[in-house]
This record gives sequence, C-alpha cells and structure tokens, in this order.
Amino acid sequence: MPLNDVVSYKISVLSDGKLLAKTTFNRFYKNYNINYYDILRDSWQGRLFYEEDKNKKPAIIVLSGSDGGIEKAQNIAMMLSNHGFVTLAISYFGMNNQKSSLDRIPLENIEEALKYIQKLTFVDSAKIGIYGRSKGAEYSLMFLTKYDGIKCAVLNSPSDRVYEGLKGKRNSKHSSWTYGGKEISYKPFKITMSLTLAKSRNRKHL
Repeated sequence: MPLNDVVSYKISVLSDGKLLAKTTFNRFYKNYNINYYDILRDSWQGRLFYEEDKNKKPAIIVLSGSDGGIEKAQNIAMMLSNHGFVTLAISYFGMNNQKSSLDRIPLENIEEALKYIQKLTFVDSAKIGIYGRSKGAEYSLMFLTKYDGIKCAVLNSPSDRVYEGLKGKRNSKHSSWTYGGKEISYKPFKITMSLTLAKSRNRKHL
C-alpha cells in the first residue's frame, strides 16, 4: 500500500469560463521527522509510525472500518504521530494474503498487535490506547471486553452490539468476530432494496 503522506491539491476560480485565480498546496499527513515500517503477520498487517526519541512515548493502535485495507487507518495514524504518539495502523482484512471479506476476524489480531507494541523500547507500555472507526470501533469495543492493557479508547461511530459479517456486499451468515476460534454471538441483518424504490424504478421503464 503506498504511503501517500503528502497529497497535492490544485484550486482554480473561474467566472463565465474565464480563469480568475489559481493556486496549489500540499497537505502533509506525516511530518518529515516521523519514520515508519511495515509489519506482516499471518492474519493482520500493520504500519508503525514513530519519531526517534530517547523518551518513551504513549502509543495508539488505529483500526479503520468495513472498507478494509489500511489506507484510512494509516492516514489517521500519521496525523496522530505528528502529536507525540507512536501509532500502529492495522489492516485486519482486504489486503494481500488476508481474508477478502469482513467475516470471522479474530480478536487475537489486536492482542498480538498490543503485545508487539508493548515490547518496543520507545513506547511507554503503560500508556497504550486504541482508536476505532465505524466497524473498527465495534472491533475495538469487543476487544476491550476480553483483554486488559488498553488505557484509553476513542471510538468513532461505534455500534452497541456485534453485527453479522459481510462477504462482498452481502451478509456472511456468520459473526464479524471470533475469540478462541469460536464465533462471537451476533445480530443478523438483511441487505434488501426498498420495495417502494424498486416499484418506482419499474414504473419509469413502463
């Protein structure tokens, strides 16, 4: 996955097709003093962001949502790393050699990531937090019910229960998460098109 730590933008102002002004600027997700490296494990992959410093720093594990992969998690992790945190962005499905769908993902992924980050010499192991976005917030909450070691949790749009997993754009008929090799109880759901909308579309073709 490309790092994309700098994104360039071009803005143009036009009136009746005439160019009035234009400018370009860069958005920096990661400061130049922040280093990074990749971590590859059997069922999760990560990218660690850190600043070389003799002082131990607090750390944050970052999880994105049902989009999968690492892109959004790493963008958040990079921005947080600029403010004095060691950050670990995690992909738990959707990348090479990983499950392609959000279906029966082990809680042990986060446990392994937590143990990894606790052992880093430049991390204060007593100050590790977790940031979860959307489905990653659900994943984080479920992890917090089973494990210790997380001192702070920031949850962006969490759910109040475990929901069914996904296979592509369909429900998987299984839990999103597992623990100890067993599925965690979940609430099933149906993905269906609104009948009213479907009838409306059909009328347009008559």
